[in-house]
Amino acid sequence: MITVGFTSAPKFVSSVPPKLMPFQFMNTVLREGMRAAVSCQLLEGDRPIDLVWEFEGKPISGGVTKGIMIRVPDEYSSTLVIDLLSSVHNGKYTCIAENSAGREHYSSELTVQSMQPGDYKDIFPPTGNSSPFTNGTVRFDQVRKSDEGNYLCEARNDVGSGLSKVIFLKVNVRVSAPAKFNTEEQSANSLISVRVGEKAILGYRVGGDLPILIEWGNKHGKIGPHSNHSYTFRQQELEDGILSELLIASVDRSDSGAYSCRASNPFGSDHTIVSLKVQEPPEQPGNLRVVEVGSRSVGISWLENFNGNSPLINFIIQSKFPSETWTEAEVEELAVPATQSTALVEGLTPSSTYHVRVLAQNGVGFSPPSEVVQVTTTEEAPEGPPIEIVAEADSSTRLRVRWAPPERALWHGQILGYYLGYRELSLALADHPVLLSREDGNEGVEITGENGRSLLHSHLHRNLADLHGYHFKTVEVPIRKGFK
Repeated sequence: MITVGFTSAPKFVSSVPPKLMPFQFMNTVLREGMRAAVSCQLLEGDRPIDLVWEFEGKPISGGVTKGIMIRVPDEYSSTLVIDLLSSVHNGKYTCIAENSAGREHYSSELTVQSMQPGDYKDIFPPTGNSSPFTNGTVRFDQVRKSDEGNYLCEARNDVGSGLSKVIFLKVNVRVSAPAKFNTEEQSANSLISVRVGEKAILGYRVGGDLPILIEWGNKHGKIGPHSNHSYTFRQQELEDGILSELLIASVDRSDSGAYSCRASNPFGSDHTIVSLKVQEPPEQPGNLRVVEVGSRSVGISWLENFNGNSPLINFIIQSKFPSETWTEAEVEELAVPATQSTALVEGLTPSSTYHVRVLAQNGVGFSPPSEVVQVTTTEEAPEGPPIEIVAEADSSTRLRVRWAPPERALWHGQILGYYLGYRELSLALADHPVLLSREDGNEGVEITGENGRSLLHSHLHRNLADLHGYHFKTVEVPIRKGFK
């Protein structure tokens, strides 16, 4: 008998408990017959997260309870809606968020202003502290807490039932403080620079009476808990207001730009803007070109690209022989100021091929290298003479001369041939020989090829055809370009 067993898949265990954004009913303006809605939004927490509502400690079903509806636009928020307010809706509403890591709740009290005609008293003509006018205006000379409440204004004539308007007057014991940002903090935090991959914190303190609603936005619109997985909100109540922070876990170039923050409470609103600059290594220089070629130097030019939101410091020019790699120690480097877009690379060897590239440097680091250009320096006349010169008498009137090319590093180009000059050396000048050049007008011969040797026969004087009777000088050229 074969027994097959199955094990259940491991359950996901949350590590971050849920955190809710505070919410408040606008009790100062809500009255019977109006519509009310509040949203419970998640600031953070590992999924899955359950969001449920309670009214006076009792669960509110997903359908309709006493005219209360629950709408779920996404997995990060839940909205409570009351289409037709009445006094039965007065009470405490609680939003509860729960996952395997923890549970959090937030509550807000709803007070619906009643509107019953029998509750209103006529305040015309003027009585006590209030002074009504025929145009519908009421002036209070000294507002007291007892003046708080609903005020009904009715307009009637002999036609129809008339018109009425109810206004609620809220009287605060102390002076009301509208939401307002700190001016000095706004100026100091107007620009924030963060390196790519690091965390960015955009935060402001907002003064004013609670509750204060904070809304963040950027070039894409309003930022909410579900806008982007890298955005996190953090809010803390202070003695004179709140501290609101927007956190971006790991910034990249797309996060650069202007961010708006708007704060509002029942007594006023204010807004501010902060610019986030994400700094990164610069982009590689472009359009690298060779503009000048010499025997020992090369002139190049390039174009500057995006500087990575950080001022450029230098351009680094690297050169090497094609047989080497860019990681070898022999690679030559030249740093030039960031204000330059051309440079002269010097100290090169004539008739040699090089690979050249350019990198840009800012405060964050180095760019990728530009494309590589290959350039060959021009030739120069050979720097060294032929070596190992040997002359032998081949007969009484002929000498055989042999030599080897100069050292390879001194060729400075392709050797096309040699010039071998000779003349008779008089006994009077034996101690002071005069060497010939091609312009001496004396006899000589050109020999082509890199490795030359020649047999001279020019009616040399009999018995003097040896090194004591003739002086020789071999000269490396290229023949058509000159010689040493």
